[in-house]
Amino acid sequence: LKKDDLKFFQDNGRFPDFFPPESNQKKQRALYEAFPNLDLTQEFDSLLGGSVRTSLGNVVKILEPFVILDEGHKAQSELSLSALSECNPACVCELTATPAEGSNVLFSIAGRELEAEGMIKLDLNLIEEEVTEWKRLLDFSVQTLDDLQKDASAYRKKSGVYIRPINLIQVEKTGKDQRSPDTIHADDVKEYLMDSGIPEDQIAIKTSSQNDIEGVDLFSSSCPIRFIITKQALQEGWDCSYAYLLTVLSASKSKTALTQLIGRVLRQPYARKTGMEKLDQSYVLCLRDSSRNLIQVIQNGFEHDGLGDLFDRVKPSKASATDLGERKEQTFRKPEYKKSVEDFLLPIFVTRDSHGNVRDIDFAYDILPRIDYDEIDLSSLKDVHLDPKKKSKKTVTAFNFSASVAVDQEDFLAIKEKEENPIGSTELRRSYFVRNILDLVPNPWVGKQVIDKAIAILKKQYSEEQVAENQILFLDEIRAILAGDNVRLGEINRLAREVFVEMLKKDEIRFVLRFDADAVLTREKYFEGQGRESFKMSLFEPVVRGSMNDFEREFALFIEDKKDRTYWWYRNKPKDGYHLIGWQRNKFYPDFIFTAPSDKPDAFQKVFVVETKGAQLARTEDTEYKRELVREYNDFFGKLKAPWGTMDEKTYAAPKKVQFELVTQSDWKSEVNRLFSPSKP
Repeated sequence: LKKDDLKFFQDNGRFPDFFPPESNQKKQRALYEAFPNLDLTQEFDSLLGGSVRTSLGNVVKILEPFVILDEGHKAQSELSLSALSECNPACVCELTATPAEGSNVLFSIAGRELEAEGMIKLDLNLIEEEVTEWKRLLDFSVQTLDDLQKDASAYRKKSGVYIRPINLIQVEKTGKDQRSPDTIHADDVKEYLMDSGIPEDQIAIKTSSQNDIEGVDLFSSSCPIRFIITKQALQEGWDCSYAYLLTVLSASKSKTALTQLIGRVLRQPYARKTGMEKLDQSYVLCLRDSSRNLIQVIQNGFEHDGLGDLFDRVKPSKASATDLGERKEQTFRKPEYKKSVEDFLLPIFVTRDSHGNVRDIDFAYDILPRIDYDEIDLSSLKDVHLDPKKKSKKTVTAFNFSASVAVDQEDFLAIKEKEENPIGSTELRRSYFVRNILDLVPNPWVGKQVIDKAIAILKKQYSEEQVAENQILFLDEIRAILAGDNVRLGEINRLAREVFVEMLKKDEIRFVLRFDADAVLTREKYFEGQGRESFKMSLFEPVVRGSMNDFEREFALFIEDKKDRTYWWYRNKPKDGYHLIGWQRNKFYPDFIFTAPSDKPDAFQKVFVVETKGAQLARTEDTEYKRELVREYNDFFGKLKAPWGTMDEKTYAAPKKVQFELVTQSDWKSEVNRLFSPSKP
């Protein structure tokens, strides 16, 4: 873009009072000599004489303005300084927290003055937790925020002033395609918080591509947000004084981003001290051995916000180190528990590859390619009611030339909104429908086959144009038929189950004992000073506080009350523990594994594998699939086979009885009592 392309520098007839007539060459030349950097329409040595351009840019130069420049430290490049000089400023007054070296500072407000006015939260407490794993640091962070919220609630009762402390969480990655086991991604943190019992509406992600806080009034008492996950999107210009806590989940590679985040937790709500020590301070939590690097980053952050004179108010703390102590690994709670797991084996459905290697069945590799998509039943489309009179309308903002304003005026464009379909009649685009079902079918060719078949059914009642006008309804119905919804089984799942059953009949799938104690019953690492839960029958000890949510804790306590019927219990690890697999894509990780005692002191007689479901999920298609899979596992446990002779010898051992169950939260106690009933096989 060239300078002359900008309207600021173009001829404009709106400023005649600032320029002499072009015919008065004497005054034109005098004006140019007074301001030699004025832009000219024509040079003065030309045959017809010179003329100063009647532009807004020249008006500014003639007025020699007093320029107030916000965030002046950003305008230090050669181009920025040249643009400022071009305006012929009488004075440039910069507003900045970090004046450039050599700046003529007229007035400076020291950080201590801001503190004296109650505008910032100090001390800033840098807390180095004695943990090296980000999930454990997040646990401490959640507890710290909860403690701050308790003080905030007490302060509101006393003063009527509302404060909701917010935790800013800095992660390593935020992009859709950047998630990997080796990095800490925003979605990983959100999932972990939710698994820890934090409601989803209390968690927001702020990145360049996702902005959950856009348009949200974070100061409103009706706003639930307490956690904001970001990498570097909360920089200058973002200001919410409710931010008290910055949790740094890793050694940030972006020191600049971290420096800018420091300033986000320093501002005091309402620029007024509360008189409560914790609410008048701010906090940064980091992993073990990270504080040394963060000290310099925080100092840069203070200087970045013009608070360098307050750096002595940063209080590094290792208070948690003395509390947490040595890092250890869980141990068996009782010696006989260790002996008992020698007989622990759990089953799973397996297949074998072309080389004879036994492996878990894989939906995408083993089931999906065998589905006969010609067998998809689309007959329910005959009962779909389209709106035959529907006509698509779109709101269009139209720009055109105004008939009443000259084209050299700023408002020569006429703007109006109109409701119409600007591209003619709606087309029935098969490619659109195919693209939107590719997550359900293996390739575009199969997708086109399904869509063609569906359109052919609808065209028996409706014209192609009517189908096109109702394309959203049509697409929703197609997806519901293929994938299912809360009231019907999807066709893909129905056909996948048929493939699964046929593979069982052909002995291409077997139900075998595959998971032993080493694979399933894994021990957690913990710190000596971490809080403990008071359980007596967990397989391993200690059970660290915060490792289970409220419902899981209640479940464990309930089965412990059945002392004569429970031997030991174990909380299965989600996404990493024992799982059930069948004819659908996703693996299913039950919540608990517990055992019933035997007559022998170091043995159990039966294993229970239990999945719990909230009442609101009791009748979803996913829950129904899990119920059916649980029934299949119970049924096939009596039909165990050897795994084609390629697995370890101990897999052939006679198993202890294993029973699989799914219980719903609404009546889980009665369902668990049923499991313990002596009449239950």
